[in-house]
Amino acid sequence: MDAYAARFRKAINKAKIGNLLPAQMQVIDFVAGLRPELAIITNSSNPADLDEAEETAKNIESASLINKNVIAAATNPATAEVKELKA
Repeated sequence: MDAYAARFRKAINKAKIGNLLPAQMQVIDFVAGLRPELAIITNSSNPADLDEAEETAKNIESASLINKNVIAAATNPATAEVKELKA
């Protein structure tokens, strides 16, 4: 996500359209390039500008990774056993 956001901003700056392209168009273009699971939620949050869209997408990605790790830990018996032994 960070790499995509950096490339997107670099492309806008390189084309020198950052100030000419309306904020909502920047958001639409940015969201269009996100992974579908990030795009749906980011778009539904109706971000006002590119900064807000990027922050929302990053937060969604972080929450998704945390949830995946929690589920993986809960479903992996070896992990549960290690936790039990540590306790």
